[in-house]
Amino acid sequence: MGSFGVGPPLSWSTIDAALLDAARGWLATRSFTEERDYLAGHPELLAAAADSAVEEALLAVPEDEAERCRTLREVAQTDGVEAAYRPLLLTVLAHELVAAEPARQRQLLTERLDDLDDDLVGATLEELVEQDETGRAQQVSALRSLALLGEHEAVLSALDEPSQFYDLLTRLATSPDISALGPAVAVAFTAASTPTGAATAAFFFAVVLVVGGDEDQAHAVITEARYIAPQRAGDWIETLTKVGRFHPVTLDLIPMLTGPLPGESAAGS
Repeated sequence: MGSFGVGPPLSWSTIDAALLDAARGWLATRSFTEERDYLAGHPELLAAAADSAVEEALLAVPEDEAERCRTLREVAQTDGVEAAYRPLLLTVLAHELVAAEPARQRQLLTERLDDLDDDLVGATLEELVEQDETGRAQQVSALRSLALLGEHEAVLSALDEPSQFYDLLTRLATSPDISALGPAVAVAFTAASTPTGAATAAFFFAVVLVVGGDEDQAHAVITEARYIAPQRAGDWIETLTKVGRFHPVTLDLIPMLTGPLPGESAAGS
């Protein structure tokens, strides 16, 4: 009697039910962190024996999501789960930092400092700065820099009470190392709600510029600051005499605050 030959069994009939349930559990997690932890807790999903189960589970998600999961799994199989998810979670961290409320920002800046030190976080924030017109991403990028220098707490306090900015920026400017002054000035700019506040930030930006060797730009910036808030010139001169003890080149800015503003002489002649 001839054989009708039923052929090989259907692929789904050979899939291990336990592996399929595990794969579906991986895809059902609610966050990338939970997704990573689930995969780390189910190493059987990384074995070749789980390929069919994973592919079966991926049929239930959109193709772009399925491709993301395939790529993560492939990297996890060779480099480990933590390494596979780290770039994704660092990118998420940068986005969360920009979107977070002040209390959550403070927590992230303190508790996630090692992660914030990764270049990928910095690169992601730079991309967000280019896309953002509100200044929020720029402020967060500066806060990250300050956190890496151990100066974020004082600047966050100044954000809560802007009147603290002048003394804070003066303290940073009168330090032998003024690396924290630039990002602190950037935060002060984004937080300025009055012309005088913006002018004060510009004054300290001129200090950053002249110490960095950009004298022409420093002169232009401090002149603009004086136009905006001419009543502050005396305070700024006093501050420059203090800063000059640590960074003598800043004393070159004083004449920009004592002579007539461009156009004044012509107007008075």
